[in-house]
Amino acid sequence: FLWRGSELYLQIFQWDQDWQDILVLMTDETSDIDLYMGRVQFSREISRYAGLISGISVGSTFSYIYRLLK
Repeated sequence: FLWRGSELYLQIFQWDQDWQDILVLMTDETSDIDLYMGRVQFSREISRYAGLISGISVGSTFSYIYRLLK
C-alpha cells in the first residue's frame, strides 16, 4: 500500500524521474522539486524500501504455498 502510494504521490506532483526527464528535454518549464526535496527524498525512500518488503513477502508466500503443496 505504501509502495504504490508513495510512487503515486511523486507522479501526481510530477516529481518522478520520467517526468523530470520530459521537462528537461521537451519544454522550457522548471520544476518546483527543489522546494520540496525533503518530501521527494522521503517518498523515494518509502517507495524503494516498501517495494523490497513487498517483494520479500510475495516470495515468502510462494515458498509457503510450495511447501504446502509438497
